[in-house]
Amino acid sequence: MTNLLALNRQSYRDHCLIVIGPGTLAEEVLAKRRLNAGGRLLHVLTDQNDQNSEERVVVKAFQDLEGCFFWQPPKRKSTAFAQRLRRAFRTHWSSTGPDSFELKPKETLEILMTGGRMHHIRLFDAKGCIEAEMSGEIVLKPDMQLAQDFDVQVMNPDLKSCGTFSLRWMILSILLLLLWHTLRQVVSIHFELHAETGDFPWWRALLTGINSAVFCGVGLGECVSLSFAGLPPTYLSHCVGIFAGTLVCSGLSALHAADVVSSIVGGLVLGAVGSGILYVRSGRTFPERRWPSCLAFALANITGTAGPGLLASVIIWTYTFLLDTGLNSAATLFLPIATALSETLCVFYAKTIYSALVVAKRPAVPGDTALVNMPWMLIAAHGCAESARMVGMFSSAVRDGEFTWVGAACLTFMLNVLSRLGWLRWLAFQFLKRSFGVRTARAIAAPTAWSKLHDEVKIYVGYIRYIIPLALAASRAIYYHDISWDGPYMPIFSFSAGCALLCILLFEILEDVVVINEFLPVSPIPKEVLESQPSRTDDPSSLVSVEVRPMKSDEADEELWQLEDFDAGTATAMSVHKLTSICPQPEMVAVHSIGSRRFSWHSRVRRALGQERALCPSLVLHGLREMSFVSQLSAIACISEFTLGFLHTVIGPGYARGLCETGNNLQPLSILWLPVPIQC
Repeated sequence: MTNLLALNRQSYRDHCLIVIGPGTLAEEVLAKRRLNAGGRLLHVLTDQNDQNSEERVVVKAFQDLEGCFFWQPPKRKSTAFAQRLRRAFRTHWSSTGPDSFELKPKETLEILMTGGRMHHIRLFDAKGCIEAEMSGEIVLKPDMQLAQDFDVQVMNPDLKSCGTFSLRWMILSILLLLLWHTLRQVVSIHFELHAETGDFPWWRALLTGINSAVFCGVGLGECVSLSFAGLPPTYLSHCVGIFAGTLVCSGLSALHAADVVSSIVGGLVLGAVGSGILYVRSGRTFPERRWPSCLAFALANITGTAGPGLLASVIIWTYTFLLDTGLNSAATLFLPIATALSETLCVFYAKTIYSALVVAKRPAVPGDTALVNMPWMLIAAHGCAESARMVGMFSSAVRDGEFTWVGAACLTFMLNVLSRLGWLRWLAFQFLKRSFGVRTARAIAAPTAWSKLHDEVKIYVGYIRYIIPLALAASRAIYYHDISWDGPYMPIFSFSAGCALLCILLFEILEDVVVINEFLPVSPIPKEVLESQPSRTDDPSSLVSVEVRPMKSDEADEELWQLEDFDAGTATAMSVHKLTSICPQPEMVAVHSIGSRRFSWHSRVRRALGQERALCPSLVLHGLREMSFVSQLSAIACISEFTLGFLHTVIGPGYARGLCETGNNLQPLSILWLPVPIQC
């Protein structure tokens, strides 16, 4: 790779802000400002009670390092200071929150200056080996004035990390939505039970209007505003959007549109009206913004968010049809395989449109699109697929009361574990490489940052799908006062359905435990994949981070895993004397950020299959940002609406509410249309 990064003071600051000090209030103020601005942060905690601590922080000047960029983040547990700022969480391919480490006794921290500014740090352990090495804008022991005035903004929007869910807001959102949907279904059951032909369904308009304005529409409005206008909604744009969206949502419900159609369309109208107002009012903020480019991305983003729901609907219809025709074995194989393929297709679509309509169009498409737009497409892909799996298995248990879902549940669990660990993609890459060549394998099956971000959201999104069946069970029990294990008013519909729901939930928990704790090894990354990766740190598709190092001209073409700058021991980078000895005028070469050899049995498996060393994930996977509570709540609400529509399709809206004694045959149009009164 020879395409170098354009590095100046601002670009160093965009990549990372490195704060070094004993953990004072000023450091906390500066760190919080940086995190709120959407930038990456590394905090190095020194011991103010250790008299030798300052002596172990050494500042050196090396002009030969100008233009270099190092990225070997620390692998240590986060400090208490950093945890106060924001919860840090790390998986094999991603990290959430700020980086941090404490300078321990006998360790040395070198700060390397280039061009009169501090841009690089190296952490040496007690044996003199380099344990961590990073580049960025360095602030050493800031006072309060500097902490308040220092420019923390990230000017390059593609150097901002992707947004993600957080455990605290996910749990709160699920509890709120479970309470809301239980109340909503109780009210719905009452009025639907007493509805007569020709009645105006005002209760549907009221319930879906509240659902769209309070839950679904807020996040959809933010998503559309960021994609079209490049800015989050303002108070004015949001209020006008809520008014328009609620009118449309209520109007559709009055015209007998199904709940999912009314809620999602109402939310999109909210976003369209609000973003239009915001676009007109913010013309001076983004003088290079172009409305055709923004409109193209906004429409593609909406398609990437709503499209997975349509794909999942088709999958559920097909699965239920196979069961109705007695093709149980075919249905068992079809459901997990079809949902896995649909997820892969949706992730590929998201990657393609983002690269073509955002990254390639900057600055015509401005704004922080990584915080909400990127993760929402991935959340929709996985959330709808998971809902389809659950609804397919749950509905088969509801309709026939048998245990035909067991095979699909077991196969889904195995495929999900292998997929999240990367083994299905690795097998596909090897098959395509041998059958059609490396180029085809790269184009179809090569892992990217998008596929790893998709795996990241799977940690949280799998639990969203349980809101609707639990809310239906609770509402049926509350309204009919029947907690028996048989009969038309049984809360959980049938004993088999209750077992299916519990079994799928246990499989979901077991899947997360296996993947997060890496009880099985993560798949290796083939050398051919790295050779095709972009040599820029701000490319959201890049899987591995990029460094700029001075090298001899004949080193740049050496075998990927055997570069001389990595010793066989624990050191992960060149020593300083090697860097400064390449004279005169060393050639700056962009290389992948490759770490040391590791010796766990997981690493030995990967090494046996071709990955010789550890890899540092790309910047888009590093320092993932927590989405706001409103964004997470809305994303979960939208997936829940699709889940409700899926259930209506396969068991019938009347049977779901206890209005009918038996479930309907497959009725695909019930996801779009809901007559008054509901037909059995």
